[in-house]
Amino acid sequence: MASQTVARPELTKRRGALGVGVAFLVVVLLVGVGIGYYVAPRSQAPPGGEDILVLSDATVHPSVLAGPMPDMFSFVVGGLKNPTVQVKPGTQVLVHFLNIDTDLPHSLVFVVQAPPYAAGFTAQPAFTGAESANPIAGVPPGGNATFSFAAGQAGTYWYVCGVSAHASSGMYGKFVVQA
Repeated sequence: MASQTVARPELTKRRGALGVGVAFLVVVLLVGVGIGYYVAPRSQAPPGGEDILVLSDATVHPSVLAGPMPDMFSFVVGGLKNPTVQVKPGTQVLVHFLNIDTDLPHSLVFVVQAPPYAAGFTAQPAFTGAESANPIAGVPPGGNATFSFAAGQAGTYWYVCGVSAHASSGMYGKFVVQA
C-alpha cells in the first residue's frame, strides 16, 4: 500500500503564523535591547571615582537641585550627585537653585572651609554674593533662588547647605577654580 500524505491547510497556517510570531518577538527583543542600551541610566562615575563637571564659558549657569529623594541631604548639578564643579578664575557664575525637597528647607553657599563640617557650622561665603538668600533659614520646600558671583582666585572651595546640620550630613560638594 502506498502511503498518502494529506495536507492539512489549517496546520500549515498555524505553523506559518507561529513562525511569524516568533520572528516578530525576536525582532522586538533585539530592538528593545538596543533602545534600552541608549536610554538606560549610565554609570556617572568616571574611572577615577569622582564626578567632575567642567564649566568652561566666561559666564556659566549651573542649575542646582537640593534635596532629591531618597537622599535629601545632597545636591544634583548637571545630573550628578554632589559633583566637583570646575570653572576658570574670573568666571561669572549665575546659579539657579531649586529646593525639590518636600519637607525641609535648604540653601547653597560657596565656602573656603573643607569638610568635615560640625553640626553647628556657619557657612561664610568665599566670594561676594556666593550664597542663596537666608542661608541659615534656607529656601522653603519647592522654593527657588537665583544668585550670581565671580569665581575669584584659583583654589579649591566647597558648596554646602547652610541650614544647620545639613552640611555635616553630607550636603556638600567641591568647587574648583582652576587656571
